[in-house]
Amino acid sequence: DTAVYNGHTTGSDMLWAGVPIVTLRGNSWPSLVAAGLAAAVEMPEMVSESLGEYEERAVHLATHPADLARLRAKLAVKRLEAPLFDAERWVRSFEDGV
Repeated sequence: DTAVYNGHTTGSDMLWAGVPIVTLRGNSWPSLVAAGLAAAVEMPEMVSESLGEYEERAVHLATHPADLARLRAKLAVKRLEAPLFDAERWVRSFEDGV
């Protein structure tokens, strides 16, 4: 994920496809979106707080396929359970607010 302007729809699409994101939490709305997506799938481990941590995490996952596989497996479950992709829950909340 890019640091200054995170993936928005593309980030959501990646998560739905089962592809984990390595992102850097920024300090502006465009740089906070992917951290929000990670929170919505209950996977804060995808969020880095510094450029050094961001680089370390990306390199670690690229060089430790078993850890990447565990992250993918967790995402495969979370994407079906977590609020981000729970359309029925969203509709109920919307209807309750109307």
